[in-house]
Amino acid sequence: AVCTVVDGIANTLENSVVFDKTWIVERDGAVSGVAIQARGQTYKASTVIVGVNRDRTLAGLRIVATNDTKNYGRNMLDPAFYGAFTGKSVDDRFMVKPATPDGDIDAISSATISTMGVANMVKVAGLEGAAFLAASYGGKKPPAAIDGIELNSIPEEE
Repeated sequence: AVCTVVDGIANTLENSVVFDKTWIVERDGAVSGVAIQARGQTYKASTVIVGVNRDRTLAGLRIVATNDTKNYGRNMLDPAFYGAFTGKSVDDRFMVKPATPDGDIDAISSATISTMGVANMVKVAGLEGAAFLAASYGGKKPPAAIDGIELNSIPEEE
């Protein structure tokens, strides 16, 4: 795969997640997706890279930096956690259990807030990446117009 820095992918959905860098991903000479480096609140703060395919699924997730606590939030660095996002549709809810009883993301034990923050960053980056691919590279269109999004509610730090 070849990655090329691209402009034009921005968070237009809300203001808690910041996109630092964005890339077009090409395979065999054709655009296959985008990668978005996003940062936002977890228990403290974290930075992730979210890969989005043209079919509105997640190509992958990596945690590239976190200030979360060593004993709890840093468990997000475990491949068992971030690997669970691969293949999910960007149109999934990304709500964290048990805070949202019918959520579709399992919280890291004793690190629900960290999990919520990662889920929020993935949801926003996924939706914006998919919208960019649909508008510019023939990516799959969303099932319906996006009229606001629901994010996990992260409590203020104590």
